[in-house]
This record gives sequence, C-alpha cells and structure tokens, in this order.
Amino acid sequence: MSALNESKTTSTSLNLVDKLSGALWGFFIADSLSMPSHWFYNPDNIIKVFGPNGITGYIDCPPTHAEAFMAGSGYNPAEEISTPNYRPADILHQHSKYYKIHNSEYDGRSFKESNFAGNRDSHGNALVGANDSRPHYHVGLKAGENTLQGEIIRLFLKTSVENNGYNQNQWLKSFTSYMLSAREDCVDPYIEVAIRKYFENYSRGLPLYSCAVRQRDTWSTGNCCAMASTIITSLLYPHFLQRGIARAFEHQALLYRSEQAMVYGTVLIPLIHQFIHSESTSSQYYFDSLLTVCESIYSAKISGPELFAKYREYKGPGNIPKDETWQLHNQLREEPIRQETETFLNSKDSIKDVEVLRGRYGTACYIEQGIPGIIYLALKYNFNLEAALLANANVGGDTTGRGVILGLIIGSAIGKSNIPEHLIKGLKNSEKLNREISEFVELAVKGGLKD
Repeated sequence: MSALNESKTTSTSLNLVDKLSGALWGFFIADSLSMPSHWFYNPDNIIKVFGPNGITGYIDCPPTHAEAFMAGSGYNPAEEISTPNYRPADILHQHSKYYKIHNSEYDGRSFKESNFAGNRDSHGNALVGANDSRPHYHVGLKAGENTLQGEIIRLFLKTSVENNGYNQNQWLKSFTSYMLSAREDCVDPYIEVAIRKYFENYSRGLPLYSCAVRQRDTWSTGNCCAMASTIITSLLYPHFLQRGIARAFEHQALLYRSEQAMVYGTVLIPLIHQFIHSESTSSQYYFDSLLTVCESIYSAKISGPELFAKYREYKGPGNIPKDETWQLHNQLREEPIRQETETFLNSKDSIKDVEVLRGRYGTACYIEQGIPGIIYLALKYNFNLEAALLANANVGGDTTGRGVILGLIIGSAIGKSNIPEHLIKGLKNSEKLNREISEFVELAVKGGLKD
C-alpha cells in the first residue's frame, strides 16, 4: 500500500471511530438531559417545575411529577403455587412500592386504585394520589445520570465486547441477570411496559427468546426506545449494512416485537450508516440528506390533539381494542412528511417547537409520532446537538425516547470531536462510558465479528 493510500485509510478509519463514538455519546447525553421532563405532557407544567427557561442543562430529577402514573402501574408475574414452570422474577426490588403487584412475593403496594381521585392525564390514564405526591418516573436520579434504558444499552455495549461480537444467547442471559439483580448502579425506578411484560412471561417459564410481547398485543412496545435499540445494534456492523439491519431486527424482537421499529429502521439505519461513513464537514450535506429521507417517511393520519382525544375517550390507550389500536396507529397520511417539514422550517421563527411536536404529531412514545418531530428538531437546529436536545427536553412527552434517537442522528453526523466537552464530562459515568464506548467502537470498526 502506498503512503498516500495508507494515509487515506487511516483518515477514513479515524473518521469512522469519531462518528460511531459521536452517535453513542449523543444517545447517553440525550438520555440524561431529557429525563427530568420525561412525560410532562402539559407544557405549562415544565415551566412551573423548571422555571421560565425550562431545562438548560443536566439537573437532578424532581422528586414528584404532577402527571406521572407510574404509581400504581401493574406488574403481574406468575405465582409459584399455580405455575408449573415458575421462575422468580423480582425486577422491581427496592422500587416495588411504586407498582401495583398481584403477587404476594412482593409487599410494596402503597399506591392503589382506591386512591384514585378522578384525575386523568392527557392520555386518559388514571392519576393516583394528589399532584404533589406522585413520584416522578425517574425519582432519585441525579444530574448527569442515565435512566434504566441507558443502563441497558451500556450492558449491551459491554456484553458485545466481552463476547467479541453479537451473541444472542449471552445477551439474553446478561439482560435477564441484570434485571433480576439489585441494580445498585442504577436507582431509576421506572421499568417500561415491554420489559415488565417480558418478565411476566419469564416468570411463567417461557424460553428467554420467547418472552417479548407483540406490538399488536401491547402497543407501547412500538416505542422510540425500541427504535434506538435497533439503531445501536446495527452500529456493530458499520462495514456490512445489510447484515447490520438483519441483526438489528433480530435483536429488537428479543425485547420489542415491534413492526414500527422495523419499518422506520429500514429508513433511519441506512441514513445513520451514511452519516458515519461521510467525511463531509458541511452541515448542509447532513441537512439535505435528512430532508431527503423525509420523502420516505409518512406521519400518522390521526395524531396530535385528535389522537389524545381518542385516548381520553377510552380512559387510556390501554383500553382501546387491539385491532382498533392497530388501525389507529397504522393509518398514515397519503403524502410523505417532506413538504410539511419544509413548511414548518420556513415558519420556524414564528412557530414554537411544542406547536409542531405536540400540536401536529403528538409527544407520546410511539415511533410513528416521534420520528417526524425528531427530524424536525434536527433540521431546525441545524445539527446543533445541545440546542436540539434541550429543545426536545422542553417540549415534554416522551423526551427520553425521542431524545436518544435525536442524539444518535446528530451524533453520527457531527462525531464525538464536535460534541461540547461539558456535555460529555457532565455525565456521571463519563469515564466508564468513555471506556465502554471506545471498546465497542473498536470492535465494530475492525469488522469480522464473531456472529
């Protein structure tokens, strides 16, 4: 190899390392920045809790949350006496007091439906207890800490490195063991529905690879966290896009059997792989590429306030019949989102972010609602990671789910080298993350992974 070609190869490799690292740092930064305002659907409550400027950086999670319905959320593992293949499935540990549990193995049940005072959130879900007594979803997390979802992604990075590549069986064992452990490294009490359902099936003796629930049965399985997990899995294969997509879809089905994650993954995974391989330093290149993707994305036909009204009509989305829910979320508009995205961008100085994300698309966790808003924020803030992530945090709703995808997209475009140092250093586990991300990226870049 000539000196010139060797220099070019080295430069390309360093660029790929920087871009892959940027994507992963973007994920963890977004997760921590956005967790304090997670699921504040009412924008007025964000101002009330966080001040007139909203969230401006890493902050401690507030202890209470006026709109939270974690208190009283259900977790229903099997009972040993009536289950032949029973397996213990305590995943709540010290946080069991926040959940409604029908298994006598667990005793923390201080929040009950009998405390329901008639208040419901914007989704129609029952709000248990007084406004000032409802615990925040992430109560106990300090500034710069990551949610349980962030810690699960860290586990994925570490497990991949330990096994010199993706190993489905080892991942399932590592994930299950981690959730059944005390998790002293993560004080986050919130466990999303898909994971709770996974362990309900686990407690009934199902094989690990069969514990995940279908999106058709539990619609929130098709959430933005499922999408982020899918994208990150593909990053193990930067030299093999098709292989990365295949492995990503196989992996996401272990925890999230989500058709939505697969559909949007076919668009976003190639885009992010395009970004990590691009050596362009022009923000216009990334802007134009993302805008072009809008020609392949369609938004939900029923969204925004109209969708929330439907939820309230049924007193919560969980009460909508499964087939109707499927239709509700799968009916798409006839035109792709490019034209309306450009219209919003042309009015960006006169229209608020919340008017686009909440007023047009909806700020719930569902992928088909989240992706158009994520793309809008990346474009409006012209791939400025900090500005876009803070804007996302102050819109409310599923801030962490949207945020981590936004962080992956922008991070893959700008690379770690262009992420403000205070965002990296501000993460509590910054040094550990630096090692874990570096080892994962090194594994991915060298290719030829054990599979």
